Amino acid sequence: MYKRHIKLKNKKLYYLLGIGGVGMSSIAQYLILKGYKVYGFDNSHSVITKMLENKGLNIIYDNSIDKIQSIIQGSDIEVVYSAAIKTDHPIFSYFIDKGFKPIKRAVFLASIVNESESYAVAGTHGKTTTSSILTHIFSYSNLSFSAFVGGLMLPQKTNFLSSGFEKTIVEADEYDRSFLNLTPFSACITSIDA
Repeated sequence: MYKRHIKLKNKKLYYLLGIGGVGMSSIAQYLILKGYKVYGFDNSHSVITKMLENKGLNIIYDNSIDKIQSIIQGSDIEVVYSAAIKTDHPIFSYFIDKGFKPIKRAVFLASIVNESESYAVAGTHGKTTTSSILTHIFSYSNLSFSAFVGGLMLPQKTNFLSSGFEKTIVEADEYDRSFLNLTPFSACITSIDA
């Protein structure tokens, strides 16, 4: 059973496990824009983690629980994790042991997207291209929107773009049936392979 709709909690701090992934990094940028403190973990440095660090994010690249303890001590925190993080990961296990209830990226993203008039782009091929084109159209139409795209858009070199929160464009990922959490106003299926 998929969670169709959850309310986004107003936490003071968000900790994202797998923050360097395309899906998680767009969520991080959204949360920063909304004024939340965001920290994260990722296994490796990348173009995306560099972009996030340039926006002021503190990213941990090792399994050091000590570094996390100093960040979360006394904080009202929500933990979000990507499908790339296994439930036996030391940091994930630490949060479970401390009584946190980590939320899957797909469910968390849906809690953001389902609060607005959303446009979901799904399909075997062409999701990122179509989502980027739709983002370009919304941008040049001066609409109030946020876009969560599965790749870096040009010329902005980002996977998240926002001019407001009335509408949302989201690349509807089929991995782990993630898109079943979304309840879009409108959906586009670019292609289906047999």
